Amino acid sequence: MRRLLLAAVLASAAQAQAQSATLSLERLRLNDGLADGLVVATGDGLARGQVRLGLLLHFEKEPLVLLADGVRQGAVIDSRLSTHLVAAAGVTSWLMLSGELPVVVFQQGADFQALGVPKPASAGLGSPWLAARARLLTEGEGGLLAGSPVDLALSLGTALPVGSAAALASEAGPTVTPALSVGRRLGEVRLGGEAAVLVRTAKATVLGADVAAGTEALLGASASARLASLVLEASVRCAVPLSASGPVGVELLVGARGPVGPVELFVVGGPGLGKLPGTPSFRVLAGLTWTWSPSRAGDAAN
Repeated sequence: MRRLLLAAVLASAAQAQAQSATLSLERLRLNDGLADGLVVATGDGLARGQVRLGLLLHFEKEPLVLLADGVRQGAVIDSRLSTHLVAAAGVTSWLMLSGELPVVVFQQGADFQALGVPKPASAGLGSPWLAARARLLTEGEGGLLAGSPVDLALSLGTALPVGSAAALASEAGPTVTPALSVGRRLGEVRLGGEAAVLVRTAKATVLGADVAAGTEALLGASASARLASLVLEASVRCAVPLSASGPVGVELLVGARGPVGPVELFVVGGPGLGKLPGTPSFRVLAGLTWTWSPSRAGDAAN
């Protein structure tokens, strides 16, 4: 029923435009700045003066399926291809600022216009994401308290309410996401965990009725290991609605990353479980990051 509800939101948005709003289908939140883990933060960050840029392609299979009385009617969005531009900077030894700009390049699905559900737009701008992360504890250097037994960071992020509602790529209003992440290195293995709350501040109009957009608990855990020049990673992510009873969404993702010349290439993907809208049956991401460090710039100048 939750996926049917979101389809109704889409129908209402097409009819009422500015008076109604939709929820963003983009459920995957990348680790801010891709600083360490790809999809789960581990108390990580960037050193002072470091700058990181990232560009990736993101494919999702069936992120929105229409159900009627529990019976599948088809996929409102069967496949979706997006790009994400990521940027982050270490402002101090303990503070990192980051941003992410998603763009839906193409999406398609079944035609449910006979049921009053218009087809989503095939492309559109997504809600930009801004975040700040403070590293409170660090195992190594940096952070407010270095030489600690774990890495511990507190972050605050927001998705700006701009973008394409017709493409189901924009939040109805500002969102606030406080998060706490922790990590620890055991030799070549790194363990991490993250707990966050996604607080939506706006309401969506569903066929003329105002309903509270869902507040959710977001939980994640990861493990990564270095193998020669590669880093292999496995993670699990879970979204649990808090404002009302409803289905949960769980994703199991595995990936690898490694340097190729001046950049680092990565790929991550896996299945999604549950009926929460925006949880695809499968997703895969691939891209690259480039990092500039003041120390490297100084070495190059000497």
